[in-house]
Amino acid sequence: MRNGNLIVVALCAIGLAATVACSQSAKLDGAKVDIPVFNPSSVDDEHTATTSDDFHNIDKFSTHNWELSTEAGWEAVDAFYYEKLPSAQRDDEKSPVADDEAPLENEVRYTWIPKGWTGGAKVMVFIDKEAHERKTRFRLIQDVLKH
Repeated sequence: MRNGNLIVVALCAIGLAATVACSQSAKLDGAKVDIPVFNPSSVDDEHTATTSDDFHNIDKFSTHNWELSTEAGWEAVDAFYYEKLPSAQRDDEKSPVADDEAPLENEVRYTWIPKGWTGGAKVMVFIDKEAHERKTRFRLIQDVLKH
């Protein structure tokens, strides 16, 4: 009976370790704010660019994109960002859109404006609802004002 108790204790310890590992956020190189990262996931691609909505200041925004994937379902990724970014606006294909925007298709979008960020600076999370090669893809986009 003692061996049975040891097995139960060992399984509980493994389960606890897995839960702690999945709840910890990884750090993104180049992030200006602590952006939560769903774990387990891996960075598939990363790139930066400068953009603007002002022809007289073409480098107004610095954009940093991280493309990630996970074997977890899109619902798990969605639930994670719903919890970690409570002040973010969540949209999906059922959300109303402005006349000059296209509706979302098979994806969820979170728009988060971290405290103190102004002038269009924001973090966006896009979660694909359709699996690609049995993985959920999601993108983290950081737009910051360049000063």
